[in-house]
This record gives sequence, structure tokens and C-alpha cells, in this order.
Amino acid sequence: MIMQTPTPLIVQLAVSGLASVTTSPSHLSTLALSPTRTPTITLTSEPTPFYARIQAETGGGVNLRSQPGGPILITLDNGSFVQVLSGVQEYEGENWVRIIAIVSDNTYEGWMIQSVLVTATPEPD
Repeated sequence: MIMQTPTPLIVQLAVSGLASVTTSPSHLSTLALSPTRTPTITLTSEPTPFYARIQAETGGGVNLRSQPGGPILITLDNGSFVQVLSGVQEYEGENWVRIIAIVSDNTYEGWMIQSVLVTATPEPD
């Protein structure tokens, strides 16, 4: 039995960005590979949810509206918690905030006057 030394592989990168694989000078076969794109994952951080409690001084609650000053979607009671979304809009001298409220397993998204919301600011450690 005759032992034969394996033929080494030579890898060359061409200036054009193609990779060439040549087995050895005694075998002149070449394989050209086209460049491929490598997917890049981009992480986008989600803002921390911001919650507030409704505390209207009169009426026992507040109307959630489709837009500032617009049609009423639902009336939310004092003590209800809502998620405050980004974006404040001034309408007729009042600041309005966009919120999400969950009432009886139904989710409502709309606008309400900011002044009826009570928020808690955590104390620093």
C-alpha cells in the first residue's frame, strides 16, 4: 500500500472581491465564489411603559376621546390606570396626552386632558 500526501488547498482573495480556490499547481481547477451579504441585526430599544392614575377633581372621571376635543370613546373612572404614550398636543389651552386604557378586557386608545393624570416619580436609591 502506497501512502500519498494530501494535496494542499490554496485560497486566494482576488481584488474584485471574488474568492478563488485552487487545489495545487498540478491540478488547475478553480472555483469562483460571488460575495454574499451578511445579515446585520439592528436592536431597537422599546421605551419603558409609563403609567398614570386618573384623578379628576369633578365628575368622578374623564372622557377618553378619539382626538383632542373630539368624539368620546369611553368615560374612564377616577382611580383607573392608563398607559401614557408619547406625544402631547395643545388644544384650546389644555395639554392632551395619548393613552391606552383597558376596560373589561377591551383596549381603548385615545386622548385625554393631561391635568387629570397623577403620576408617581420613583425616589432615587
